[in-house]
Amino acid sequence: MSRRIIYFSRFYNNPNGNGGDKRAAQLFDLMKSIEVEFVSINNMSAPAYSDLKEGLYKYPRLLRTKLAHVYKHFIAGKKYTRWNERFRDIVLFWHTMSEVFVDSLKTTTPDLLMIDDPVFLAPVVRYARCNNIPLVAFCHNIETLSREQVTQSCQRDMFRYELDLIAQCDLVVTISQEETFLLKNLGMNPVYLPYFPSPQIFKRFKGVREKRKCTQKSDYLLMGTAHNLPTLDGMKQIIDAVGRDNILKHDRLIIAGYGTSERLIKVDNPRIELRGELSEPELDELLSTTKGCIVYQDSGAGALTKISELLSAGVPVIINSHAARSHHNLPGIYEFDDLLHLSGQLEAAAKSDQFPQILSPPDASLLHSRIADLITHGKR
Repeated sequence: MSRRIIYFSRFYNNPNGNGGDKRAAQLFDLMKSIEVEFVSINNMSAPAYSDLKEGLYKYPRLLRTKLAHVYKHFIAGKKYTRWNERFRDIVLFWHTMSEVFVDSLKTTTPDLLMIDDPVFLAPVVRYARCNNIPLVAFCHNIETLSREQVTQSCQRDMFRYELDLIAQCDLVVTISQEETFLLKNLGMNPVYLPYFPSPQIFKRFKGVREKRKCTQKSDYLLMGTAHNLPTLDGMKQIIDAVGRDNILKHDRLIIAGYGTSERLIKVDNPRIELRGELSEPELDELLSTTKGCIVYQDSGAGALTKISELLSAGVPVIINSHAARSHHNLPGIYEFDDLLHLSGQLEAAAKSDQFPQILSPPDASLLHSRIADLITHGKR
């Protein structure tokens, strides 16, 4: 008998996209044997937004503002203002689209639902629980651990709220060792599945690794998705440190990644160059010649997908201890505790940029076993 399994994601299924897209592509690829339907929020229309705007315009401005405020809190589970002001409207969008997705399920009941981070897709969690549908949560991060994303005075309450949503799922899959450790100690039984590049992406990075063996190295790379608030704030701190402390005396800092052109103000410093989003050939060329890639976050959870990719490409990663989560003490990792120690690790990475390839695809047998059990026997 054929079963209907849906993976509802806030990302694209794209191994060449941002970190979340790549993780979604990895998960979808690992589950290809069970015929999963992939539904991305980004491919859905949002009639609720347009209907709201049209409906509100018939009211006076003050009443319109109050009604919009009530709507936002209703859709966001009374949590709208508990999210950081820079982040709350995207969370509102994800919740709105979750309601649209739930409406689409009312004519048919899936045998299994899969979602990304439950705190962003809470309406789906509630629907699955009320309708006794087995639910798998792929936690890219425990999101409320990122201070930049929540109102700080509400962070602990939001953390409890997120944990409660995760606990309602029948299976939780984590990307970092630290979050696996945390959830196990809270009585949950997560599956740890680290990120590893898809076969075609790994082949590409293997080519970069080979090319690095015979290239002259110069400059350092600061790379990340600036739409992610912990990444954006970390990049700003590195830019400030380089400009303030004259850390790079003989090399440039080259900044690249999704959203960097829009979210990072150009700096009047000849040693800092903003390249923005790069094509694959442009990025590969840069990775082939850079002395190393700087990664800095002082908040955030999950594990950074770029670390596995950089190590696969043979690029030294100069990284602070918080950002190095799940990747400590690996060949190619040059870890520093604070920005005062950044300069020394940059020099160490430049002197020793050849290291063995030690990462390999994760064993997904436990994930397959747990999902097969849910498909066969239903809820835990």
